[in-house]
Amino acid sequence: MTKERTVPKGTIIIGHKYKGSSVEKPSISIYLSQLDYDFLNKERPKHLELLSISGTISSSRPQDYQRIARPTYLPALSLGDFKQVKFRTDLTSDIKIYSQLRITSNGFAEFSRFKNPGAINGSQRPQFRQKVQKSTNKGNTRQLYFAKEIPGLGMKKIKQTGKLKYRLTIVNQHQPFEYNGGSEDPNQLFYSRYTVGGKKFVTQIG
Repeated sequence: MTKERTVPKGTIIIGHKYKGSSVEKPSISIYLSQLDYDFLNKERPKHLELLSISGTISSSRPQDYQRIARPTYLPALSLGDFKQVKFRTDLTSDIKIYSQLRITSNGFAEFSRFKNPGAINGSQRPQFRQKVQKSTNKGNTRQLYFAKEIPGLGMKKIKQTGKLKYRLTIVNQHQPFEYNGGSEDPNQLFYSRYTVGGKKFVTQIG
């Protein structure tokens, strides 16, 4: 079952514009999955589970989208997905994902912890969700500010009232690495190491 949605004017999305050629018209590819869960699931029947989200969609009207500077809350070279993960060292064990933080393109932090780290649905409803109220980026450190705390994410309370009560520190360790899933998964994937609230996370880059 599919349903059409209209992206509201002013929504920040991640995408790539293509100028076109003598045989192809200009177009734009949009990373739909990087929008927040509530937007993607608006009006979805409650009895239908969201199993997956289309990675990208294409539009033949790139002129409808305005290029802007990358928001400070999004890490460089990443779509904004951070994971606490244990990579397998042999072909008999699976990658284990213990928690996931998604910084969506339109400015939400969505966080989940998984009881079964070997089998997760990354598209499931996040356990915690808060709007990023402010963000700064200096050197290798990003600071994200929130009105409410996300439990388990290592936020620091800095004010008693207002929309900037909690701060989350995200530090790029500048330690990229390559991971190959094995002979049955020949794709070479590149990741970068971060600390999020003082804890070790990785994000896929490239």
